Order: sequence, then structure tokens, then C-alpha cells
Amino acid sequence: MGLLIFYFSPYNSLMHILLADDHDLFREGIRLILQRLDDIAIYEASNREEIEHQLHQNPSIDILLLDLNMPGVGSAKSVKEICTSFPKLAVIVISGNDSTHTIETCLQAGAAGFVPKDSSREMMLSAIHIVYGGGKFIPSKAYSNCDAYSLSHRQKEIYELIIEGQSNKQIASHLNISESTVKQHITELFRKLNVSGRVQAILKAGATLP
Repeated sequence: MGLLIFYFSPYNSLMHILLADDHDLFREGIRLILQRLDDIAIYEASNREEIEHQLHQNPSIDILLLDLNMPGVGSAKSVKEICTSFPKLAVIVISGNDSTHTIETCLQAGAAGFVPKDSSREMMLSAIHIVYGGGKFIPSKAYSNCDAYSLSHRQKEIYELIIEGQSNKQIASHLNISESTVKQHITELFRKLNVSGRVQAILKAGATLP
């Protein structure tokens, strides 16, 4: 598989993405979506062996877009193995199976994001931007059943921003409220979700599916 560089500006850092899927047509479709991003280098792989080869040969790769059902992968166990072997790599799982169990196990295995295969290109690009910025990405329907926890409208807003990886300061700026107010909402949010921190809250999002 070759390296494709679509655009590079000397004023910005180059994002390196490894696209791993065993279907040529699907890879081509994702590649077209990725062309909407500036400053990007794309590597490709069609099986687990090629994934590891690319990662060893190109340590600058930032994000792995991983088809969960490709040869040599198949489960969250493989996600964990890849995340353990390449701890600086951010893995975004792409799968046609977006069940509660699949999403939760992939996140617990170390994935930084999960994108269903039937998602829009906007969602794919959003996931990449959020994960590249150090955040976590979970599709909105993974936490659309927040009513089960009796969350207020504000708590739902804050929950979504936490899942996106935003800090208290960023949340406060986004919602135009004080950081102390954000902290109060988060304390009550965590109490309702019965979690002790952000990581557990993000994982809990997978359990809120209908």
C-alpha cells in the first residue's frame, strides 16, 4: 500500500492516518472523505500484517482508522493488542456492528473513538478532528438515551462535551458559563451516572444505548 499526500502547508503540522480495511471500495470511499482535510498523509492496509508493517515503518502515524472485521482483527482483543504495542497511536474503530457491547469493549480496549460504518462523512471527519486533538469520540446515539439517568438539559450538554474530550475550561467557554458552575454540574452528573471520573463517564455512554 502506498502513501498519498493530498496537501501540505508549511505552517501546519501534517496529520498521518493509516486507513485499514480489507475492502478496496470502502477504502476508496474513506480516502475521498479524508481529502476534505488539509495537511494529511494517508497510508493503507488491508490486513493485520500490513497494519503492523505500516506502523513499524512509519512511526509518525497519528491515527489508525480500523475496520473491526478485517482479516487478523475481528474483536476488541485485537484493538487492545494494537493499542498496547503502539501506545502513542490513537485508534478509531469503524464497524457495521455498533451494539452496546461492541462500542463499550472497544473503548475499554483502548480505542479513542468508534464510528459506525453507516455514519455520515461529517461524523467521520468530526471523529478524526476530536481524536487528533486528544479527545474521545462516541457516536451521538451511544448516549442518546440519557433520559434513563434523569439528566437535565444542561447536564446532557456537558455530558456530550465531556465525551468529546473537552476540559472544564473549554466547556465553560462553549456554554458561556463559569468553570465553577461546570464543576457543580459535573459533580451532579457523575452522581446520577454513578461514576467517579471522566473515563468511566465516557465508557458509561456505551451503556446508555436503547
